[in-house]
Amino acid sequence: MPRSRISSFVAAALGIGLAATGVLTAASAATAASSTYPDAISSVEMSFVEGEGGPTRVGQWLVVTADWAVPDSAVGGETFGMTLPSELRRVVDAAFELKNATDDVVGSCVISDDDAPVLTCTLTDFVNDRDDVHGSVWFKAEAVAATTASTLTFEGGGAPILADIPGEGGIVQLPDPAPTSAAKVGWQSAQDGRWAWMVSVPSGLAEDGRFTVTDTLVPGGPDAESHSLVESVDISWRPVDEDGNLAGPAARVPDADIIENTFAAGGKSFTIIVGNVPADQKRVYQIQYLTAPDGAFFRGDTYRNDAMVQSTKASGSFTYTGFAGGNGDGGMYTRFSIAKSVSGDAASSIPADTVFTVQYEVAGETRTLPVTVGEGERVLSERYPIGSTFVISEIDIPAIDGVEWKDYTITGEGVQDNGDGTYAITPGRSDTVALGLDNVADRAAVPTGNLSVTKHVTGEGADLVPDDTVYTVHYEYVLDGDTVQGDLSVADGRTTTLPEDIPVGTAVKLTEVRPGDVELADGVVEYGDPTFRVDGVDVGSAATVTVADASQPVTVTIENPTVVHPRTPSTPPASSTPPQHAPASGALAQTGSSFAAGTAAVIGLALLLAGAWAAARRSHARH
Repeated sequence: MPRSRISSFVAAALGIGLAATGVLTAASAATAASSTYPDAISSVEMSFVEGEGGPTRVGQWLVVTADWAVPDSAVGGETFGMTLPSELRRVVDAAFELKNATDDVVGSCVISDDDAPVLTCTLTDFVNDRDDVHGSVWFKAEAVAATTASTLTFEGGGAPILADIPGEGGIVQLPDPAPTSAAKVGWQSAQDGRWAWMVSVPSGLAEDGRFTVTDTLVPGGPDAESHSLVESVDISWRPVDEDGNLAGPAARVPDADIIENTFAAGGKSFTIIVGNVPADQKRVYQIQYLTAPDGAFFRGDTYRNDAMVQSTKASGSFTYTGFAGGNGDGGMYTRFSIAKSVSGDAASSIPADTVFTVQYEVAGETRTLPVTVGEGERVLSERYPIGSTFVISEIDIPAIDGVEWKDYTITGEGVQDNGDGTYAITPGRSDTVALGLDNVADRAAVPTGNLSVTKHVTGEGADLVPDDTVYTVHYEYVLDGDTVQGDLSVADGRTTTLPEDIPVGTAVKLTEVRPGDVELADGVVEYGDPTFRVDGVDVGSAATVTVADASQPVTVTIENPTVVHPRTPSTPPASSTPPQHAPASGALAQTGSSFAAGTAAVIGLALLLAGAWAAARRSHARH
């Protein structure tokens, strides 16, 4: 990172970190050529602290990494080292130790404060009688001089070691351009195990004199490690000159201008709202803070976070390459990765974004890993010393409608089923052990139910209808997208049900096929419109019923009223022609009035006979 872009709090952190790196006494300046093993360092690499592109700039920090190895005959007290090029310089002398994963000290190193700094490392007795003793050293160095060369030369005492200068164009002296859009960078702070982050916000992004920054740490996964907020946040600003470059030192934003600040140590995200942003002055606001890894950290580990500045996303990442440190034999820590899969006939019903939770216990600690389905979503545990036993389980399996979860299984090299829902693994090597977690998802049994249909015939014709008369009720419902329909047959006073149980919640439409009139010898029984009752409530001439639990079937009754229409007997017509025979001697002649009276009497007699006949039919039907 350009030196001019590090705020005062970062500069202070650098000094503190250097003092804390070791307690060894700095050795006097020496030349690498005088070391025991001048060829121990075989390769040197330089990289940007921030991972940025472009040419290396004067004042920019670079990470220098060197691999080393000594013969099997090496013993404690012997040395190796190299001389740095004059274009690089340490701010303060550094002293640090070379350790393996179990904290055994393999060697101790110092870097002198000469114009051409010298790295000298002294082996400890740890290397006695050990083979293949090797490791790496790393430290930060500042580019202090410009050069047009593409490489810098490190002297080990043997053949010169050439290292490419990051970027293109050597080391250049450039102004510090102000960002014109939201930007985010991360780098290794001077404090061991502390990563520094800065969000840059041009004042032109402010609206109504204020801007909002919401920063979220990316959780651990296949391409990133977990980390958390530590200490506090620093909010400052720098002016921008007319050429668009940052000018002058950073000034702290007054507390009165900070409308909201939710930063809290141990958190995973925070929001900051800054107000009173001037419209007549170009500034770049800088929000700087530190994070710490949640577990052990090693070279090559990457950490990420994302910031939303107003509506613009600015992402940052940092890959740990070390700071004034080194290692020896290494390879003594281990971890596992785990990928989630789902099998079973309901696997396709599981939403792709469903989050499952893996829990593991190790070394007296309990940790969790959120994971989604897919090999590409594999997640990593934290690292622990080789020989540690991880006890792994799945917790809080999400409930999903229509899915019944069976027992889960964890598989992989060396996995042991504990028989209590947990699995154990004790890796014996430093390689990550790949595990798989599978859940069987079956379709949950769908509760079913039915309904009952009872028939009642009422009215004056109810007793005249033959006992074996059958009525037809039509039913219809939708099941799995298909329409199912059929007919039920039921007699008066009888009850029937659907031919099979159907899923609870299914809506069934019921209608009655209108029964035909009943013909009698002396009349007709006619049916009226049916009345449907569901659980005793009238619902009209048809019903739509929702099937409930089988233990409490819905009851439906259908009532048909009837009326009787008797037949009228035929009557001979009255004659208008007088009788042709003469009345008997002495009898009175028949008059029109007496004839009409006789006719009425005959008709009345006929109606009485018909009523008596109908009563006899009813009596017969009842028996």
